[in-house]
Amino acid sequence: MTPLVNDNREVLVEARFSYHLNANATPIEQAIAWDFLMFVMRADNRRQIIASPLTHPTNRNVFYNDVQFLLPAMIREGFTWFTGTEEEGVDLVIAEMTAWGEMPMRSASLRPRVIDDIVAENMRMFHDGLLSAELTAQNLQNQITLVLMEMER
Repeated sequence: MTPLVNDNREVLVEARFSYHLNANATPIEQAIAWDFLMFVMRADNRRQIIASPLTHPTNRNVFYNDVQFLLPAMIREGFTWFTGTEEEGVDLVIAEMTAWGEMPMRSASLRPRVIDDIVAENMRMFHDGLLSAELTAQNLQNQITLVLMEMER
């Protein structure tokens, strides 16, 4: 197991695979999303829906349950190189993943965060009916070009 880090030993994270909810969601959509997140975070449900103990839920109890439930079977079935006991494997994974979780994080995005902010703001204005599609595209072109020029790219 090796975390992806930059030159400063900061864990690289990318939010695009996470669950997102639009700020303009209706109260019903928000309630459904909340119910889904609560369902996913229950340990007995996670055993059926997660594919790997290497996911890192923010709820520490859920994380411990995931590792204790999944890792022994993984050790028995495929980790033939691991010579320790199942309990030692669980302890090792929990210690390693805890250390990763305590590392400072940086976005793994290949573009500067300011560009994401420009896109998000323009898309919000388009969604709210304040900009036409043409004006949104023009704003994006102009604003991103200006930011890149300021960065000398």
